[in-house]
Amino acid sequence: MKGLDSVKDIIEAIKETAKGNYAPDTTVKGRISICEGCKNFTVLPVIKTRHCNECLCDIDIKTMFKKMECPLGKWHGEE
Repeated sequence: MKGLDSVKDIIEAIKETAKGNYAPDTTVKGRISICEGCKNFTVLPVIKTRHCNECLCDIDIKTMFKKMECPLGKWHGEE
């Protein structure tokens, strides 16, 4: 269920923020590049943020944490 997965990602992002588990800038940029080439990538017109239509995430937030991963397996989390 997409909405539930999105809520799980938000909770995980909060936990990772508290731990300071951020991915290196090169990893974030690589992930964003992969997302931008995906058919599920979209930019929300009013607020101009990058989103995934598969997992409903804010790409800029999801890609910045080590453990997060693409639900389609296009990029993976790190420990």
